[in-house]
Amino acid sequence: MIAEKDSIALAGNITPDESIRMTIAADAADHLMDVMTNLYGDREMAVLREVTTNALDAHVAAGVTRPVEVHTPTELAPVLTIKDTIRDYGIGLSVEDIRNIFSQYGASTKRETNDQVGSLGLGCKSPLAYADAFTLIAVKDGIKATVSVRRAEEGGGTMDVVSTEPTTEHNGVTVQVPAKRYSGFAAKAKDLFSYWQPGTVLLDGEAPEVIDGLAVTDRLLLVQGGDDKIVMGNVPYPVTWPNLRVGWGYGLVATVPIGAVAFQPSREGLRDTQRTTDVIESLEAEYLANIDKAIQTLVRQAPTAREALAVARRWHDKRRDTSSPLTWGGRPMPDTFKAPDGTRFTITERSTGWGMSRSSRVAEFNADYVLNALFVTGYDAANFSISHKKKLNAYVEQQGLDVRHYVLSPAGLPGAADLFDPAKVVKWETVAAIKLERAKSSVGPSYNSRPKGSYKAVVNGTRTDKLEAKDIDTSKPVLWLNTTTSNHLVPQIRQIIGDEKITLALLPVTRVDKFKRDFPTAQHALAFLKDRYEAIKLTDADARYAGIVERYARSPCLRRLRPDQVRDPALKRAVNIHAGDVKEPAVLATLRKYDRLLGSMGVESRLKPVTDGLISYPLLTHVPSYGNVQADHIIQYVNAVYAAETKEV
Repeated sequence: MIAEKDSIALAGNITPDESIRMTIAADAADHLMDVMTNLYGDREMAVLREVTTNALDAHVAAGVTRPVEVHTPTELAPVLTIKDTIRDYGIGLSVEDIRNIFSQYGASTKRETNDQVGSLGLGCKSPLAYADAFTLIAVKDGIKATVSVRRAEEGGGTMDVVSTEPTTEHNGVTVQVPAKRYSGFAAKAKDLFSYWQPGTVLLDGEAPEVIDGLAVTDRLLLVQGGDDKIVMGNVPYPVTWPNLRVGWGYGLVATVPIGAVAFQPSREGLRDTQRTTDVIESLEAEYLANIDKAIQTLVRQAPTAREALAVARRWHDKRRDTSSPLTWGGRPMPDTFKAPDGTRFTITERSTGWGMSRSSRVAEFNADYVLNALFVTGYDAANFSISHKKKLNAYVEQQGLDVRHYVLSPAGLPGAADLFDPAKVVKWETVAAIKLERAKSSVGPSYNSRPKGSYKAVVNGTRTDKLEAKDIDTSKPVLWLNTTTSNHLVPQIRQIIGDEKITLALLPVTRVDKFKRDFPTAQHALAFLKDRYEAIKLTDADARYAGIVERYARSPCLRRLRPDQVRDPALKRAVNIHAGDVKEPAVLATLRKYDRLLGSMGVESRLKPVTDGLISYPLLTHVPSYGNVQADHIIQYVNAVYAAETKEV
């Protein structure tokens, strides 16, 4: 790629006595190679991005149209070696090419063309940012060379030509990178190649799934659940649109020609140059000028009125001008449906638990309900009942329907029948005819046969409805709980005490006093557990870890960090535990159970953020759980703070 060079403006009228050309110190080569190798915030993604784009460049140079082949690591790799193998069928490399180009940082054959992505002469060494060594297998003009590329202790690199031999294989290059046991190559490859042009890459033998969405123009794609990106040469670069908000949960992906924007040496972001700024502004203007037309075109192309309405509802909130409706076949797509004069709709959620009979009577409903509701005609009941809800639920289960709401109407909606899915329209008489199974009585024989004077209880972890007083073991803890006010706490208490040798009597308020008289040593369950909670011993290490977990574990920032990139050992451990790669101390899980039970009663938590010995990262608590947040910037922040606090060089 033809690289953009910064404009140099010289000011002043000083005439120098001598001009000195700046150079690189002879003894700094290893240091600079080490710096250039460690450019990347996400090292796994760097290997995938840099090596595969090199492979694609080779295909372009050779006029090859077949896809680059990428195979991600698997547990079944032989000899406990997991390899990431990237193969192309391009122009290949000779030993001379390896010696004069591949081995040299900054050497590139692509700076005079915008047909290829590379230009910096750094990407082919990117595997050394992830692994201490990798293998290069190069075939050119009937000669196959196997080369071991490894990092040197002083920071530079070494290339050993292991073998050269005649071959009939295609010209091309294979790069094999040994992967760590738990790598993210598979997921990252899936993400990276979703932005590649179809037919240019095979991922583990299959064409990867590519991003899809609303084509605003030939180069603008609005993607649901995606991030804002500028794609150049199949490489997605994060971008923040300064004057554009496409809406929560959506990303605008723009594809531009190679050389259109300037990127950082790591290729993990864009450079803030005038050319980049101009392109971003032109893309914003292009989006604003075309988004409404694109939505209308998509609606118009729908094969049926119902599908047209579905398209209109999906993209409705992305329109700039909502003063006029979207149309299909000259027919406006409604935003709402109004009940015929003198009638109202009954709307209720498809629920099975609390609030079964909850419903609303409205004069109109949002058109979104057409897509996710069962529409019931001929419903004229004055009051919506639990029985009605149960019959509706039974109907959709019988029919295997996926609906979230029920819309019931005394009449239909004249002129709108074709907007509804016929399978999701039914007469109330059909639903009303469903026979419900009679619910079994919750009062069973065990309850009626409970001996007089016995108790409901949990004994040694087992629930019983007929514990007699004579059978209560007073040599072990005996607890009681007022179930009239605190029955909802029983599951949590049982979770804490487990199968311990404890008797927990479950008493209505009318039996508490007598039980306390009969068993004067019995304790209130919550008082007993509070004493236990306060007696739990925490080691210094556990207390420190509890502090960082309570400070950051519930922050969405932790899922945006990778432990191999975090330098702070305490924060790294929290990230590992958050990801499930490291088990947290069992005592903390126990304390957390107590916290959930006792916290609402004013008992002070033992799991409090602490500061002793911990480095503070206050900005982490402000990382949002949604939107386009660049993980590499978060990594740079925490590592910079750690370096400043520890005086790390």
